[in-house]
Amino acid sequence: MNNLPICLVIGVESKNPEDVIKGIMGHLPSVKEDEKGFSFYQWDISNKYYDASIHFCQMTSKMVVDEDFSENVNASIIFFNSLEENGLKKAEEWIPFLNEFDLGVKILVCDQCSTDENSKHTSKISAQQWCIRHGFELVELDPLEKSDPDDDFPETLGTDRIIQALHAHSWPNLELKSGEKSRMDHLSRLLLGEDPEQKLDHSSFEEKSGTNLIVDRQISEGIDSFEELFQAMSLMKSQASTLQGADRKAYAEKMTMAFWQAIEGSPEEIEGLDSSEDEG
Repeated sequence: MNNLPICLVIGVESKNPEDVIKGIMGHLPSVKEDEKGFSFYQWDISNKYYDASIHFCQMTSKMVVDEDFSENVNASIIFFNSLEENGLKKAEEWIPFLNEFDLGVKILVCDQCSTDENSKHTSKISAQQWCIRHGFELVELDPLEKSDPDDDFPETLGTDRIIQALHAHSWPNLELKSGEKSRMDHLSRLLLGEDPEQKLDHSSFEEKSGTNLIVDRQISEGIDSFEELFQAMSLMKSQASTLQGADRKAYAEKMTMAFWQAIEGSPEEIEGLDSSEDEG
């Protein structure tokens, strides 16, 4: 039945994955079940850059999956009970299962972590260390530490952060909105140091690797916020995957310089970033 990208939402022990799904979608739509017993909730994503539809697949116990299912899994959310002393250990029991998938988004979710390292409840430091070991991001639905309202760039927290991370992922079935395809192609060419009027040709990148190419500030045209800029960069991950070795490293440096110029950072602070190119 399922032919959409999948985000696994796992409820550990007493935690209900539907609570996370409902928080993301704002409501709990009708569940769709396939012949193998999987439960899916369809989420239609629409932002400034693209439209895409995905399935949230809820799990409370490990299930046997086939190759088609595995290939569709793009993201995972583990919802664990931070009030249990062994909450993280129970969450870790899912790691071997999740390691079978190619996950672009991995989020560990709980209601709230303790700020006391000596508490029997899960401390924030312990949860963060767990996330570092396993490549996850920690999201507390109701964190004790709130964002500073006076901060120029306040941190996105709770369910909003989960939504933000899912929006920033490059879903394989996404469809760029009108005008975004040409802008993303233009951005790609700028980052590869190519003439915007030329067709995208990866072979020309190596030929120009010895040239000091500073990406034009027009990269920031139409990008109104940090979130939008990060989304634009995320959509270009597939472009970077076509490069290897030194070319890939140089491409990453171009992205860094482009980002810095887009936020109008001081040129002196990134001076020398492309020194490896000059040496060539």
